[in-house]
Amino acid sequence: MKLIVKELEKLTSIEETLNLNSFLNESVDLIELKDVLVRGKILKSFEEVKLNLAVNLTVIQKCARTLLPVTYPLEFETEIIYSKDDKTYDYYLSDTIDLDQIIFAEILLEKEPFVYHESAKDYIDESEGSGHPAFQALKIDTK
Repeated sequence: MKLIVKELEKLTSIEETLNLNSFLNESVDLIELKDVLVRGKILKSFEEVKLNLAVNLTVIQKCARTLLPVTYPLEFETEIIYSKDDKTYDYYLSDTIDLDQIIFAEILLEKEPFVYHESAKDYIDESEGSGHPAFQALKIDTK
């Protein structure tokens, strides 16, 4: 979804469901982003556009150990400032704002860095004190 800056009102409400599947090839661990709902307010002043948004979606991400899909909900709020003033902006204000691109970037910042499928085996169980099996031969007997 593209926002044309000169067509924005001083205060605009937004409630949109975005399809961000075209961006998925830019992330190595995301499989799918479902039901990406963006709600909030867009405030426009002289040379500034401020987006106050709440984003809700379902993330399907690869398990860090098995690459099996892990599904979880993600909710976050964000404030993004487009401006021509280099002291205040997050992004430089141009004639159009690509909402899809900026929301995808925010999702990359907010998603879990690593997720684990319920079947993923943890080779390092610190409660047993055994460590990874590959290093068992290196263990020094202190008795």
